[in-house]
Amino acid sequence: MQSLQKDHITDLYVMVDDRLIEKEKPLGGRPNLLSDSELATIFIWSSLATKQKTLKEIHKWINMYHKKEFPQFPNYSAFVDHSHRIMPQLLLLLKTLLSTNDPIRFMDSTMLPVCKLIRSDRHKVAKGFADYGKNHQGWHFGFKLHASIDRKGKFAGLSFTSASCHDAQSGL
Repeated sequence: MQSLQKDHITDLYVMVDDRLIEKEKPLGGRPNLLSDSELATIFIWSSLATKQKTLKEIHKWINMYHKKEFPQFPNYSAFVDHSHRIMPQLLLLLKTLLSTNDPIRFMDSTMLPVCKLIRSDRHKVAKGFADYGKNHQGWHFGFKLHASIDRKGKFAGLSFTSASCHDAQSGL
């Protein structure tokens, strides 16, 4: 397998731009400094090349290492707002890349805690969506990410549920 080089970000952008459906821009308001394709490329590249975990880390990383590729990079609050608006398009892009032909799939899940267990009664951000769940590591409060692959190792499905959902109930 080849390692990623800095110039591969351009190839990734071309692939994302070809597949991402641009939404109509609303009339009025300030235009975004990044296109939806550029922001999607940033998210995919950061997860492949550097394993950034939060929006703040991604924003800091782009400002430090990719200022040349994105000269008009927005401030942090505009970046977060645009990130939230693009999430449905990223999910549609991901669905177009999933392998759905193979009838045999292998599935696993991982916990995505939203806070420490001791703070779960005071948690407000995901109130009503997050739940308690248990796996081999113990109890968690948050969500579960279920993923399945086909026999060749290609992603075949993803599902995001509350932590109390059993793997067999995820719908993959």
